Amino acid sequence: MERESDLYSLWVRAARTGAAFRCRDGRNVVVIARGVRNDGAGPDFNGAVLLIDGRMHVGDVEMHLRESDWFAHRHQLDDAYNSVILHVIAAESGVSLDLPTVLASELPGQAGAPDSPESVPAGLPAELLAELSWSRLLRRATEIIRADPALPDPIRIRRAFILRAFDCLGYAGNREPMGQVARWILEREDDLAGASLERFTVQIFRASGLQCERMLSMGEKVIDPSLLALIPDAGGVCSPVWRYDVRRENAPERRLWGGAILLHRLYGDGLLDIVVSEIRSGSFRNIERHLTIRSGRETLIGAGRGREIIINALLPVAVAAGLLARDRELVEGGCRLYREFPSLASNRIVRNVESRYLNGAELSGGFWQQGAIEFHQRYLNADRSRLSFIAEGRNAQVQGLTPAIAAHRRVA
Repeated sequence: MERESDLYSLWVRAARTGAAFRCRDGRNVVVIARGVRNDGAGPDFNGAVLLIDGRMHVGDVEMHLRESDWFAHRHQLDDAYNSVILHVIAAESGVSLDLPTVLASELPGQAGAPDSPESVPAGLPAELLAELSWSRLLRRATEIIRADPALPDPIRIRRAFILRAFDCLGYAGNREPMGQVARWILEREDDLAGASLERFTVQIFRASGLQCERMLSMGEKVIDPSLLALIPDAGGVCSPVWRYDVRRENAPERRLWGGAILLHRLYGDGLLDIVVSEIRSGSFRNIERHLTIRSGRETLIGAGRGREIIINALLPVAVAAGLLARDRELVEGGCRLYREFPSLASNRIVRNVESRYLNGAELSGGFWQQGAIEFHQRYLNADRSRLSFIAEGRNAQVQGLTPAIAAHRRVA
C-alpha cells in the first residue's frame, strides 16, 4: 500500500458487522460497528464498537502505513488520540505500541465475511441487517445489566431469564398473561428454593387462574393424578386473560406445565448454570436438548419453542452475565452461537420483510431473522414492547428507503 487512504477503503470493506480477526499480540476482535470516517482532525474513524477478547470497547480507530508513524505524527502528545481502541497498520517498523494493533493483511476480505452477499438475498443491505441483529442482542443484554442493580448478579441473571423465557412461552397471543404469572412467581421465589415439581405446579396454576378442567386434563398426562387434587383449591390470584384460540402446541395449559418443569429445573437442578457452561463450549445440541421439555409422550416445550427461548432469552442473559463477570469466554461463546444460530420457524414479521424488501427470498439463519424483526420494529411498526428506536407508527407504509435507512447507507 502506498497511501494511508488505501487503509481507509480496506477498513470499510473488511470491518463489517460480525467480522472477526486477530491482533498482532493475539487479542481477538469482533466488529460490532466499524465507526464513521472522520474527515477532520483526529483519529480516522470515530465511534467504533468492538468486542476485544470478549469485552466491549467503544472508541476510535487510527490507521498508518507504518507503526512508527504514530510517533512521527506526534499522536502520543495529542489527547484526541486517547480514545483510540484499535491501530491498523500496513507494515511493522520495529516500534510496538501498547494498543491493540492489526496488520492490514490480517483483516478479513469481503469473501466469506459473516455478512457477505452469499449469506443474505439481494434487497436490504446485508450490512444493515447484520447491524440490526447485533444491536438487538446488545440492547437486550444492556437492559438485563441495568435491571435490579441492588440484587446480586446471579439472582438478576436468573430473574431475567425467567421473565424472558415465559415471554417466549406466551407466544404472541398469551405473552401478557405469561408475564403476569412469571412476575407473580418471582415475587415469591424465596419460598420456592428447593421446592418440588408439584409445589411449582401448584404455584404456577394458582397464579394463572386457568380453568380447572384445562389444567387437569393436561396434568393427568404429566404428573401423578393424586397430586392434581392440590390444584383446584389453589385459586387464581392474578386473573390474567388467556386466549384459547391458539394451536394445540401453544395452548396455555401446555405451556404452563412446561413452565413449571422449567422452573423446577432452574431452581432445583441448576439448569441455567448448565446451559451457560454449554455456551462456553459452543455445544448447541446440548443446550437445545436441555430446553426441550417432555413428559412421557407429551411435548410441553418443543424444539422450535426451545430455540426461541435460546435466542430471545438465554443468549441475551448469557452475554449480560459475561459482561457483568468480565467472562471473555462466555461473551464470545454467546456471540458466536448467536451468529451461527440455525433458522427459527418463520413468522408473519419475517415473511413480510422477505416479501417486501428481499424479493420473496427466504432468510437462512436465526441471526438474519432477528435482524429482519429488528428492522420491522424500528422502521415499519412501533415495537409493542416499547423498545423501538425509530418507529414511524403502526400503519406506516415505507416507499423505497426510509430516511433512517438512507442515512445508514450514506454512513456505510
